[in-house]
Amino acid sequence: VRRDLSSLHNVKQNSSSSAGLSQNSLLDLYFRQLLPKIALTGPSFPWKCSEPSFRAMDAFLRCANPSTIGGNFDVVAPFFIHHLSNSGFKKSEDCDGNDSSNSLQEKTAEEYSVRISLMSLLQAILSDGSFDETIESELPIQSILSKNFATDVLLSLVLPNLVWRSGGLAAALRKLSAATMFSLLSHHNNRPRRDADVESDLYKLETLLHLIPILHSNLEDTESTTRELCCHCLSLILEQISRNDFQSIWEADTRVVDTLYPRLLMLLDDSHDPVRMATCTALQHFLRLAYNPCEEGPTCRLGVSSLEEITSSLIIQLDDPDAEIRRHVAEVFTTLLDIQRSDSNNCDNVAQSTEMKSKVIEMMDDKFRTAFKSHRYTQHINSLLENILDLKKEISQRNDKII
Repeated sequence: VRRDLSSLHNVKQNSSSSAGLSQNSLLDLYFRQLLPKIALTGPSFPWKCSEPSFRAMDAFLRCANPSTIGGNFDVVAPFFIHHLSNSGFKKSEDCDGNDSSNSLQEKTAEEYSVRISLMSLLQAILSDGSFDETIESELPIQSILSKNFATDVLLSLVLPNLVWRSGGLAAALRKLSAATMFSLLSHHNNRPRRDADVESDLYKLETLLHLIPILHSNLEDTESTTRELCCHCLSLILEQISRNDFQSIWEADTRVVDTLYPRLLMLLDDSHDPVRMATCTALQHFLRLAYNPCEEGPTCRLGVSSLEEITSSLIIQLDDPDAEIRRHVAEVFTTLLDIQRSDSNNCDNVAQSTEMKSKVIEMMDDKFRTAFKSHRYTQHINSLLENILDLKKEISQRNDKII
């Protein structure tokens, strides 16, 4: 491998100036030939951070263009899978009982060092848009990763490392894993689909039933960055899925979804403002899915009492001295009022829909008027009260039509 790299370096020096090649172009050109040679120089997987082969592979992947890695991820994936999948944790947990505590701690620290290094590498690769553009178009047709890449990476590499474990190294790994998931979801959402009618593997019900509970549990992480990233990830998911899919998740895992909005409400009082703003965005998408006054039965899971609890928690935040916090909270209220503005004529039960909307509007009107008298900052409250007044007129007109 040293001879190959040395000759490649000489060729690069001789030809780059005349051909106008970029610094990494030859490395990318011979990527598929060089990677297996580096892998063969080391012992069997998993490697340690101190292994020369591990350092060489890490440097090699960091120097390559993300688009090149995406086009050859079928040969790169085994390296990540062997070191980041859940099997490594299981082996550490099943260590021989004769091992001393110091030896076990050293093994655990070594494994976390490897995982943290590779998760940061994976996050850097996934955060580059060129990787996502090539992952589907350039992988060999026979590669199993070409069809379900996003789901494979998410479930086998990221999710096991998001599960809570004690210790500072585990917290660092969770934070990196949350950042990796955010990169994966954000680029996946922005990527144009080849066939709009085909459901994304990332948002299939069986995937979401694994994904949402883990994100839910990490909303209480001790690291503020992890909490913020998990809120953003939840927002990206809730933004993409349909109301029917959300209801299916709610029925399959009622406890997790029932406790989701109370946990989000707790984060409105988080000590870090970025977490609070990310929480507001997640609440907006949650309300669009969980509350629909135009439908009966399980499709309208949030009643007036739940909405009153949400409204009470949010109104307190409208008195926050930070203008950005107040703006994000006002956007949640605007979303809730927009839902009330939906056309009742398309509802299954117009009278019932109008009645529920009236109750919600009256409840919000009462709370806003009380807040207007006690809060220092009333700009958003005044605007929302005007919005409520318009809604009252609309609902009154609809009632007249029904009568």
